Amino acid sequence: MAPTVTRHALVQSGIALENLGYQIVVQKKGGTGLNTRRQLTYRDALEKILDDMTVKPFEDTDEWIQDSIDCYMGAKHADRATPDTLTQVDTLRRNLLVLRFWIGLEIGVKPESLTATLGRDPLLRSSAWRIERSPESSWLATTPFLPCGDVHGAPRGYGATRPPLEP
Repeated sequence: MAPTVTRHALVQSGIALENLGYQIVVQKKGGTGLNTRRQLTYRDALEKILDDMTVKPFEDTDEWIQDSIDCYMGAKHADRATPDTLTQVDTLRRNLLVLRFWIGLEIGVKPESLTATLGRDPLLRSSAWRIERSPESSWLATTPFLPCGDVHGAPRGYGATRPPLEP
């Protein structure tokens, strides 16, 4: 089970994405896409957000959609399985990137500016971390937002290495 802070943040980001997708359909599309009960599935909300963006912060949006569904529904519903902790943390990271990119585009940031500065964004750079777990320990590294090349406070047998960033 993911640490409580991660699960709460993941649920909050899911709520934000779900509401954002709904608002896009209602305000920009006149409600086209809502079901007969004037609702939108979580998957549809994520797809509407991506459709509303001229550029996206990462390429594999299908994988993100499925991971976001699995993590959000797993955290929200007791009868649903939850993905492993690192998947949850990575999904939270990608949820936040999508929200930040959408907000940037909505307030008028040029798409070229968003993509040009993406390489310096700590949320994107954190995906370059590879966290290794040794079999003799049960500790899970749950913080991909590390500022340097070590896992601070990690027990023996763990380490994080970061490949050099491409220019």
